Amino acid sequence: MKLLFLNHNIRGQGTYARCYNLASQLARRGHQCVLACVSADPRGRFGRTHERGVEIVTAPTRWGGLYQGGGWGLLDILTRLGCLSLRRYDLVYAFDHRPNVALPAFVEKYAGRVPLIADWADWWCRGGHTSVARISRLQYGVELFLEEGTKRVSDGVTVICTALKERALGLGIPPERLLHLPSGADVENILPMDKGNMRSRHGIPRGGAIVGYISASLIDADMLLNAMAKVFAMRSNCRLLFLGPDSGWHRDMAVGLGIDDRIIWAGVQPYSRIAEFIACADVMALPMRDNLINRGRWPNRIGENMAAGRATVACAVGDVRTLFTEEKIGVLTEPDEDSFATHVCALLDNPRLAEELGNHAREVGERACSWEQMTARFCSFLGRLPETRGMRV
Repeated sequence: MKLLFLNHNIRGQGTYARCYNLASQLARRGHQCVLACVSADPRGRFGRTHERGVEIVTAPTRWGGLYQGGGWGLLDILTRLGCLSLRRYDLVYAFDHRPNVALPAFVEKYAGRVPLIADWADWWCRGGHTSVARISRLQYGVELFLEEGTKRVSDGVTVICTALKERALGLGIPPERLLHLPSGADVENILPMDKGNMRSRHGIPRGGAIVGYISASLIDADMLLNAMAKVFAMRSNCRLLFLGPDSGWHRDMAVGLGIDDRIIWAGVQPYSRIAEFIACADVMALPMRDNLINRGRWPNRIGENMAAGRATVACAVGDVRTLFTEEKIGVLTEPDEDSFATHVCALLDNPRLAEELGNHAREVGERACSWEQMTARFCSFLGRLPETRGMRV
């Protein structure tokens, strides 16, 4: 089959990892997979590359392509409508709802009569990301219409977490057209690596404790910095390895807290090098406030930490609470800075436990959470839908 994956994100950011990993697994099964995303090149050129069997089409960023991380670029939308619609597909898989995803998806569904599957990976309107963003009422109305409308008209809907499953059911989407599909662990391409070797490779001191953190969106980064200020006050030999933007409000906050010199600012790293940096850490940090944005998502970093064999200190919020309760892959804390700092220190003080949790996290990733297993669940789901039942997936 020829499958079209529509992703609103800049290549390598946000939901792109979920979209790309599913596409690469389906390509391994012998399907032709085309993934459309936004170019990370600020010059905004159209591009076409192949990676792990997936044809990746990057659309230009001129005329708003980088606005809010992709989705609203006029040239991007026109490129997708023009180039992608010239080809025939057997299935369209739309990841979230922004115009550069929704409009080509609608064209394929109604003009091309192609089955449409919609993926819901974040809670956007009605209290989510878009509700707190500085956008106009008109844009909010468009976002709300597309966020819920794309799910209502799709032949099937995959949701990343329990909260979005309940919201989809509340929209009247039949349970048989819904699949709860968390993001997986890339156990094939992210492997456990030697801590000492990786620290030497990246110029990080071999001695001392390292807490790792990865985020491009900086959700709850302020919570992390406040918590780490408390950790640093209690542990003089501890540092934070920060993978993400190395300038902006969070860097100013670190300076204001007097902890900037205790942070290793590694910048935004390509996906292919994530395992190397996770290996440098003793434990990984996943701070999450208890709000609708966090209950309505599933952090990709969970799977990456599991695949790399590192224990995670995470807040007991949403489906993260459920996974960490069922599988001992890390330590749960209350969603506040004091509790988070206390549990980080406790795990750093018990390196044997951290290692055991990390080893078990890798085992859980291989046993129950790999992308291969998630893809098998998706294919089984397609086999149950009337519109896709006859497809050979």
